[in-house]
Amino acid sequence: MYRSFVRFLIWVTGITEDRGKKCGITVVRDMVYTPEGWPEAMRGDFYKPDGEADCAGGFPVVILVHGGGWADNDNRYHMVRVLDQLLRAGFAVFNVAYRLAPEYHYPAPVDDLLESVKWLGVNEEQLGVDMTRFAFFGYSAGGHLAELASMREMPEGVGLCAVVAGGTPHFMRLDPDFPLVREFMGHWWQDDPDRYREATPVDLVGEGFPPVYVYHGEKDRLVPRQHVEKWEKRLAELGVDYEVHWVKGRGHIGTFLMPRGAVSGAVDFLRERLFSR
Repeated sequence: MYRSFVRFLIWVTGITEDRGKKCGITVVRDMVYTPEGWPEAMRGDFYKPDGEADCAGGFPVVILVHGGGWADNDNRYHMVRVLDQLLRAGFAVFNVAYRLAPEYHYPAPVDDLLESVKWLGVNEEQLGVDMTRFAFFGYSAGGHLAELASMREMPEGVGLCAVVAGGTPHFMRLDPDFPLVREFMGHWWQDDPDRYREATPVDLVGEGFPPVYVYHGEKDRLVPRQHVEKWEKRLAELGVDYEVHWVKGRGHIGTFLMPRGAVSGAVDFLRERLFSR
């Protein structure tokens, strides 16, 4: 019942194919972005404003990464309101699915995200996008995966300019035996602690990480504020360009549904870093 209500709230403010046509948006749904022989064919929905891009070379691109505890369902519909703001700001958007627990474990979904980057790079001329100007944007588990993918080596000719991570478990080792975490990893913390560290952005991040915009509910109990505090401290130590936006009076789901300017702030952050290049 609760999930159906959340789906309805998102749907009433989201983008549909018909709305996309009325607003001058090209929409191509369910594009398979993984190569032949991949463990599972993964899909994404591609959106692009009609007309000429504001930047030479094509539209800057944002890859959207949904949440759902690394499991649950293909929750691409979660990201439609974020998608709306990005399109209005002049970005092309690739809203992707990825492999889910319990059938798959870390690092499978991170590997999927890298394949989505490669697919956009191979097809950038046909799609009318500029992959020297791209960013990740994720919420909750999606923010965690976006950060881990941003620490991987990017394909030649691809420029990762920024990351947005909302409600994100940056310090996954804070509660390594939490059921969702254990299911994502596929084993207990004590069985392989080094692998947990490898899947923890605070532990894995290094110099050269792209600019990152973090937003988080002030009253988030599912992903406590210590995640942000640990992440912010590490980013400051490394000299990474970052911003933190606290959403007052909101918990984890409340921040997702009613972010109080956090998403518009994220879009401004992305425009500054992708359109100024």
